[in-house]
Amino acid sequence: MIRGHRPQLLRAERPRTAARHRVSIAGRLGIGERPAADILVTDLGPKGCSLQGDAVGVTRSERLTLWLGEVGPIAGQLKWAKAGSLGVMFDEPLEDEVVGALWDAAAREKIVPMRRGEAEASA
Repeated sequence: MIRGHRPQLLRAERPRTAARHRVSIAGRLGIGERPAADILVTDLGPKGCSLQGDAVGVTRSERLTLWLGEVGPIAGQLKWAKAGSLGVMFDEPLEDEVVGALWDAAAREKIVPMRRGEAEASA
């Protein structure tokens, strides 16, 4: 190792700076000027979240607006997209009380999301 040089960590090796919890929170996502669409938040922390939804063609330059249950609007930006999932970084971290309330509500709900097609098959 070069003296005074710190090796770069891969994204998967870098520790998160804030706690994140797996959740299942119904919400809405607005992309730029497009109408808001239903999403499912699957991972939430004070600085961002992961979600699933139909966000076709979203780019990192477009402004995102989230509503998580009754909480919102929350401004953010796209950090990554992969196979119908998005990673969003909030412009301003959520207050600890808000994050705690969302985590608690998600734990109480214990909602198990259905895959597409299951809803139609059970109808």
